[in-house]
Amino acid sequence: MIRPPTSGVPRRSIELQPRVRTYIVINISNRICFSDSVRDIERVSCTFHAHTYPASPPAPRGRESAHNAAGDRQRNTDYPTSCRVDMEIIEDTVDAELEDFLARPLFCNLGTLSEDGPRVSPLWFLWEDGAIWIIATLSNKTFPDRIEDDPRTAISIVDFDPESGRVEHVGLRGRATVEPFEGDRGERLLTQYCGDDESEWDEMFRGLGDVAERYAFVRFVPETVVERDQSYSGTLTV
Repeated sequence: MIRPPTSGVPRRSIELQPRVRTYIVINISNRICFSDSVRDIERVSCTFHAHTYPASPPAPRGRESAHNAAGDRQRNTDYPTSCRVDMEIIEDTVDAELEDFLARPLFCNLGTLSEDGPRVSPLWFLWEDGAIWIIATLSNKTFPDRIEDDPRTAISIVDFDPESGRVEHVGLRGRATVEPFEGDRGERLLTQYCGDDESEWDEMFRGLGDVAERYAFVRFVPETVVERDQSYSGTLTV
């Protein structure tokens, strides 16, 4: 394929279809580039128009189906996932597609700014509608307050297996806002970490939609992303 240049590239609209074969066409200086992978495009400022198609019939609303062969959760699509994300891919050496990586039940580390310097908060998250969504408790809302003061934020997510030495890191920089809490979206977030049966969840996570006034969402929209595979030959036995 013809690789695009790594700098000075105008933004272009790219159609992504996760879990089905994706073809990308970029018109750069009257040259057409074709690819079947986003990671073939290095440091290209682009606009994503993402649609998710289920690999199997969707589960009931707000739930997820089983993991696929690669171990990534296959997200149910009976709620809107179409979105436009305007972000710059600075580096991508991770095998998994970004959406699949962000569907794993991992902690994200949210970096915010304060008068006393930067702060980091480890949190659960949901990738949906082109943004990372985080539940905030309003009675103890230190990081939402910092976001309202300064929306410039960063997120780091690491998937680490000490036995195999697999280290996959995604770092994002962008801006965040504090949004009203939505019970359905909150349920989808918690399902990713707690499973499909809400009756088996820890009591602290049940029925958040019934007391929505106690919570808010932090909505983080990425502007740049680094997807880096830093794996090594593991020697630790756990």
